[in-house]
Amino acid sequence: MAETYRAYRAAVTNPAANTVIFGINNAVGSGKTVKITRLWCSPATNTSTVTGTLQIVELWRITSPGTPTNVTTIMPYDSANAALPAQVTAFNGGTPVIDAAMTEPFLRWTTTSEEWGAANASWPGLAAIMASQPVWDAGYDDDGDVARITLPEGYGFIIRAATGTGTVGVADWYIEFTLE
Repeated sequence: MAETYRAYRAAVTNPAANTVIFGINNAVGSGKTVKITRLWCSPATNTSTVTGTLQIVELWRITSPGTPTNVTTIMPYDSANAALPAQVTAFNGGTPVIDAAMTEPFLRWTTTSEEWGAANASWPGLAAIMASQPVWDAGYDDDGDVARITLPEGYGFIIRAATGTGTVGVADWYIEFTLE
């Protein structure tokens, strides 16, 4: 089985349109191919206030991350995994270059960022449970007919806020991937 890793960003406030929420970059020189297996968005659960709004995100392949705002720690699922090549990074912000071969995103996804808290036993709160489902899930496809988003050296992947996204609400983001 391929070595599996996870990058995680906690309590991300919904950003303005065209802002990079989260991304993975596989720069030239890594000697590896990154394969995205799963993405999750989970409305924050550490609040009792419901302050969410519509959130629209797009998944894009990139050829450069630009200058990221922050770099995020990547954790292996197995402590015996080899160290990640320095060229494989998780980031947010910046001005990435969208792959010119892409004329539309892999996926455009809409959800709500309503938080599910102790005082929110309501329909908006229940809607948040549905929003916690995977955004992209090709991780454990038993018959292998669903391709993973593949990033050879020199390519990356971003989750970007789309036009029409509200800037209220908080969510946690996860990206799971393998190296081959």
